[in-house]
Formats: sequence, structure tokens, C-alpha cells
Amino acid sequence: MAETLLIPAGESSSEFIEKHSRFIGQCFYIEDEKDAKAIVKRLWSEHPGARHICWAFIIGEKNSRNMGMSDDGEPKGTAGRPILNVLAGSGITNILCTVVRYFGGTLLGTGGLVKAYTKGAKDAIEKLPTKPNVKEISFELETSYDIYDSIKYMLKRYDVKITDEQLNETNVCRLTDSGMKDVFSDRILFPIHDTYGNPVAFTARDFKGLTDAKYIN
Repeated sequence: MAETLLIPAGESSSEFIEKHSRFIGQCFYIEDEKDAKAIVKRLWSEHPGARHICWAFIIGEKNSRNMGMSDDGEPKGTAGRPILNVLAGSGITNILCTVVRYFGGTLLGTGGLVKAYTKGAKDAIEKLPTKPNVKEISFELETSYDIYDSIKYMLKRYDVKITDEQLNETNVCRLTDSGMKDVFSDRILFPIHDTYGNPVAFTARDFKGLTDAKYIN
């Protein structure tokens, strides 16, 4: 089974001083390269006194990943590449990591720069909240009232987000799937009842590629 990548579930920031230079590492969720450039531009307005804002990003799945980086005036390969290497080993995608540097008057040398920008990225990633990168789909379920609570419990157990509920004779629920699709391999569940009519288990039917509403009877 292919490993599920993570994506940022928020933002993070870390800071340290190295030989009087101040380094601020930050991580952000991005959808595309345009988002990354917009964030870097915003950071320059927030840090007008910074000497460098170096960055790297990774977008997409493992077999089709888009990457970018910038040394922003630091010696080639001493800033953007170390940040990108940290991202590549993190298992996180759709992420931008920036490291702001306020120069403190002491040169760090190429080895010192690589170490500092690596630390800036690692520290920021360690503080970053993440969540599985699971494709979300929307679908509608219709169920009778006698098994409504059991179905709702099962959906919540697998992190399905209920976006709307209409309770009437058939109890229509509109749902946004945030994990059930992967867990059940593109299947929709149907309850199995015991002799007393109580739901005791669930069976499944393949719905890969279908977009119509699915029904649980």
C-alpha cells in the first residue's frame, strides 16, 4: 500500500541566533507556486530589515512533485537546497518553508550557512501541525431512521464530515468524505441486520468513478 503523504494543517514558526545572525524558520500550506511567491512577497513586507529570505517548496504527489527553491543572494547551494532537502525527507507535500535571516555582522562560511538553514527548516517542521493528504469527495446518503444513529457513528469513526442533515421519514444526510474513501477502497457501505432487525455489520459495494448519490437501505 502506498504511503500517504501529509500536508500542513496550519502554520509554524521557529527562531534561533547563530553568531549574532537571527534566523526565523516558517512553514505554510500552499496549493501552487503562485501561493509560494505571494507568501514570500508578504514576508518581505513583514521583515523589511532582513538580509535574506530563503525558501523551498514541494507540491503534489510522490510521482508528480513540483519543487522550487531560492538562495536569495546567499552562496549557491547553501540555503535553498538545504531547506528543500529537509522538506523532501519530511513526508509532507504542498508545503512552503522559508528562513528569514537578519545578518549579525559575522560571516558563517558555506558550511555554517548550510547548517543554519537546515536547522531553520527542521525546527519549523517539528512545530508544524499536519494531517493526511486524503482526497475529499462529496456524496449523499439516505437511510431509514432505525439505523440512523449506527450509520452516523460509523461515519464519524472514519472522520467523515457531515455538512448537512435533513431528518424526516428517510433521514437524508449530505456528507463530505475526508477519509472513508481510502479506508474502504472506493466502496460504499450497506448494513447487515440480525434476526431482530439490528445492524450488526456492514458490507460494501464498489463505487469508484461513480458520481450519483449512494443509498444505504
